[in-house]
Amino acid sequence: MSERERETIENTSAVAAVPVRKKKLSSAAKFGILIAAVVVVGGVFEWLSVSPEKPKKKTASYEGQIAVGNKLSLPGEDWAANGETLVIAMQVGCDYCEEMAPFYKELTDRLAGRKDLRIVAVLPQPLDESQDFLKGAGLDIADVKQAELKSISVKGTPTVIVVDQTGTVTDTWLGVMSADQKSALMTRLKVNPLKVAM
Repeated sequence: MSERERETIENTSAVAAVPVRKKKLSSAAKFGILIAAVVVVGGVFEWLSVSPEKPKKKTASYEGQIAVGNKLSLPGEDWAANGETLVIAMQVGCDYCEEMAPFYKELTDRLAGRKDLRIVAVLPQPLDESQDFLKGAGLDIADVKQAELKSISVKGTPTVIVVDQTGTVTDTWLGVMSADQKSALMTRLKVNPLKVAM
């Protein structure tokens, strides 16, 4: 072994033998690291555990859904006997229907007694079950009809339909309504939007 190699080994050994002094972190630094770790872990946990928000059918359209200009055929309904008819299609167990119920309650309460407009609720469940559902939702709608929703071309609930005296659909709203859609419906029905909960 050459002299140079021997010096390199000795120098390396000397360096390795030197004890490394660890720097102690201050309490503030430890606390900061702890907070950062909690934030990171919390963010990851939230990202992993948050289920996607329930989609809201605000402007959804379904193929075959009742549309403006279509004739609405509802068994036992005489469209000519009314000025206009507000049809609210719902079904028991529909989360979106329950979400819209407070708005429908305020709307139907404000429309009660109008001679130029009739309100009809259409549900596919038996009448007693439908009436219990509406009562539980706070809706006082006197005219409740049982009909398969597909028989009136309703593909999603809730659906609000305005029908004229000829049975022609003049307006329709599907799903959870935005504030703008609620306002448009109230304007269409000549209800003061300032008094109806949005």
